[in-house]
Amino acid sequence: MSTTSENGIFINGKAQIIEMLQLMTAKEKERIIKHIRLKNPNLANELEEKSFSFKDLFNLRNETLKPILEAVNPAILGISLRNLSSEIQRKVLSIISRSSAEDSFTWMTKKLNDESRDIQRAQEKVMGNALVILKRIRS
Repeated sequence: MSTTSENGIFINGKAQIIEMLQLMTAKEKERIIKHIRLKNPNLANELEEKSFSFKDLFNLRNETLKPILEAVNPAILGISLRNLSSEIQRKVLSIISRSSAEDSFTWMTKKLNDESRDIQRAQEKVMGNALVILKRIRS
């Protein structure tokens, strides 16, 4: 899917598609991946996995989301939730155990030296765990 145009510009079609899918609503993304799956199931699976974002986690059913959240250290979970809406924060904290929710909440409100960097790292850690657990659930 990678080519070089006449101008010498490197184009990576997969990367561009993944980027576009990340900007779409869940319904739009699902519709496009469904059409791709008809012609190329392997590509559809790859695009689906790579375009799955941190905020997509919270569209999962609670039964699917719970084992993902429970596998994450409460401190990391709390930091990852800091810049999300209070609605999502409440949803997450209501799914996990009370003690984990309390620990996560403590970290959600704790002062951090480099907040944006720490949030980014925490969200990446949660996503890494989520993708492993989702693969296990789906297979």
